[in-house]
Amino acid sequence: MRRLIKFSLLMLVGLILITLSISASSSSEIDNLDTSFKELTMKQITKGIIVEATEEEKAVTEQLEITNPRQPYSLGFVSETFTPTEKIDNKIYSKINESPSLQITNITPEYIKNNYTYGFIMILGKTREEKIDTLENMGVKLLGYHSYHSYKAKIPLNKINELEQLPFVKWIGYSTNKQKFDTVLNSKFDDKKVGL
Repeated sequence: MRRLIKFSLLMLVGLILITLSISASSSSEIDNLDTSFKELTMKQITKGIIVEATEEEKAVTEQLEITNPRQPYSLGFVSETFTPTEKIDNKIYSKINESPSLQITNITPEYIKNNYTYGFIMILGKTREEKIDTLENMGVKLLGYHSYHSYKAKIPLNKINELEQLPFVKWIGYSTNKQKFDTVLNSKFDDKKVGL
């Protein structure tokens, strides 16, 4: 009986060592891939070999994502999912129009030209490095991915008109008021018939 227990323990230790050596070699291979996340979105990985997608393949996948997206073009939160109908949220235009200091002219001081807001940018089609670079060159700071084609972003208000002209920008705006509250709190508001 003791021999059987010793043999079982020896086999268990052997399996653990084999598992550790396999995971160590896999992690060192991963570490050797000196590729950023942006670059990986532009490439196909086939049997461990990274193959650059052709421009034609990129165009085809882009068109498929626009016409038949895997995920809907909506801004989702636990409490509610919102599908935008306009390219720029009217609340952004209201914010610009309410403040005379945001009316940009040639004599507007630099500190006023740099006003910004925090909101979401929804990207049409696949998120590609070129799209991210274009947004960053316009002063947009992407703060993180949010579900379904959207990014949390710091958006310069003086670039709204230029951002609206970009063909890959599906929507720029804010979450709805209802999305800002927890579902339990929303149900309390609904019980009291309080409109958000």
